[in-house]
Formats: sequence, structure tokens, C-alpha cells
Amino acid sequence: MKDGGVGMKDALATAEGYHEIFRNTDIIKMSTYTSTDAPGGMLYSPTHAALQPGGLVIRLFSNWFGNIPVSVAGNIPQPFIKGTEGIDKPQISSGSETYPLDIAAALKEDKNTVTVSIVNPTGMEQQAELHFPGVKNYRHIKSLVLAGETPSSFNEPGKLPAVYIRELKADKKFSGFVSVLPYSVNLFEFSLN
Repeated sequence: MKDGGVGMKDALATAEGYHEIFRNTDIIKMSTYTSTDAPGGMLYSPTHAALQPGGLVIRLFSNWFGNIPVSVAGNIPQPFIKGTEGIDKPQISSGSETYPLDIAAALKEDKNTVTVSIVNPTGMEQQAELHFPGVKNYRHIKSLVLAGETPSSFNEPGKLPAVYIRELKADKKFSGFVSVLPYSVNLFEFSLN
């Protein structure tokens, strides 16, 4: 793709799409991404290339997200969709019961590390409360964020990236709450022992 970029809105939609797949499977294996939008993962010019937010989501999940899905519970369901079931609304709405955020979680192969992915598609910083039932000792060990200033933020070839994955300092005294930036895909890693 040589012109324009679909930006963070594509990254947010891609991450939420992955969340929906994770909620409806028993194992996660990621190595590549193919679809009609796969070329949108990179912009290029005759002399430069820039990985786009949608491509960075693929990198974030394939490099750091766990592969054994765990259920996520919340207390704010997705808004009701008007219409006729099976015609203009699904039988089961997508999204976690953590509106307006979308949250998915998975254990890593060691079964001692859980990754929590939070998508914030809103223009405001949001907070989420995280609990791990049945686990007494857990530590926050890593935070990764992919964010743009606007839903249209994208990486222009030959310029410094406007959107990139950055690691934030883990909260050594984790209180059970995490904050997520506007228009962001976040990954939190916790040790369960």
C-alpha cells in the first residue's frame, strides 16, 4: 500500500476481532495474518517503509499474548442492538461485558503467567479493575501499549513513527486497577506465583 493509512481505527478493530476469536476458542496459535486488508499492515514509498498500527497489533499479540484463553467477566454489558436477530443483529453480541473497553485474557504455556489485553476505542483515558479469582499472590510484570493520538494516527514512511509499541514500567505495588490511554491496545502481563 503506497498511499494513505487506515491508522489506529484499523488497529482497534483488529484487536477487538482477535478478542472475539480468543473468546470462542480453546487454544491460540498465531504466526501470520491474512485477509483482504493484509497489505494495510505496511505503507511504503520508493525508499522507505512503515509498519502500520494494524500490523503492530499483529506483532503485539503474536509476540506477547498467551495461548490458553481464560474467561473474562465484567459488570457492564455491551449496549443493546435494535433490530431483528439473524438479520441486522447477531444472536450473541460481540464484545466482553466490560463496556466501553474490550478485554481478553490468556495464560502463557508455563501456566504461571497470564496476559490481559484491553482495547480502549474511546477518546478518554479509562480504568479497569482486574482480579484473578483463586490466585492470592500475583505480580504485575509487564505493560505494553500501542496508542495513537487520534483514531486516524498512522506511520508515514520516512518519518518518525506516530504509533508504536512501547513498554511501560510495571506497577510493583499493583492495586488491582489499570489505566489505559485513549485509542489504545494494551497488554498487561502478570505472574501468578
